[in-house]
Amino acid sequence: MAKSKKEISSFVAKYNGFKIHFYDEDKINADIVIDSLINCKDFEKPDGYCDKNHLIIEHFQADAFDNGRKGSTFNIQIGRINREEENKIQNAKNNVLINYEEESIYAIDAQPSLGNYLKNVKNQFEKHAKQIKSYRSNLFKKTGVNTEKFKVLFIIDSTNTSVYLDEKGLFCVLATDEFKSLWIKYPDVNYCLLGVNCNNCRHLFLLSKESIESNNFPKADEYRPMFQRPGILFSSFSIKKQ
Repeated sequence: MAKSKKEISSFVAKYNGFKIHFYDEDKINADIVIDSLINCKDFEKPDGYCDKNHLIIEHFQADAFDNGRKGSTFNIQIGRINREEENKIQNAKNNVLINYEEESIYAIDAQPSLGNYLKNVKNQFEKHAKQIKSYRSNLFKKTGVNTEKFKVLFIIDSTNTSVYLDEKGLFCVLATDEFKSLWIKYPDVNYCLLGVNCNNCRHLFLLSKESIESNNFPKADEYRPMFQRPGILFSSFSIKKQ
């Protein structure tokens, strides 16, 4: 087995103590998901699993910038800037003459958009959903754990400026009809947990496949602002890992 990148442990540490908002019908599912995150065993392909609750966990990231063949244009340019700064530091250590009077000015030629964000989330979701069979097989092969009855949780970790605020409240991609229509095509994905960062405040949103297929589930335009009022339509509690 390839060495685990510990993506699930890193995600839990990042959101430790932050509330998870969830649709009322998902109360039991929220209990299971949070307990599974706390007791998750890091792995590689999938990123983690919890044999206690029979759950496979896969984590991926998405941002709101155009993604080309080499990845996010924003991340590529940030990487280039970081390398240039690291080279300057190294040159200084090597006593290479640098003119510090010249201020470094970097231009980021990338603009975030809601269209890019939706596209990137959907592409990443579909890419990983097509790997579920191989995740089950690899987990069984490397650990002997029978994953036949395991459910699947996808963690969507929004990065950079992937969250938008409008007059209706905090935007959540899980609430869109566009995303729900894709999710329904992949019934092996049982839960989606969305992590977002907005105005230095972190939010977690959980939905289950059963909820989005429910006749009682509100339409996207009604559902989105309700995340701002968990007492009306949603409940919430926190991940707390000691």
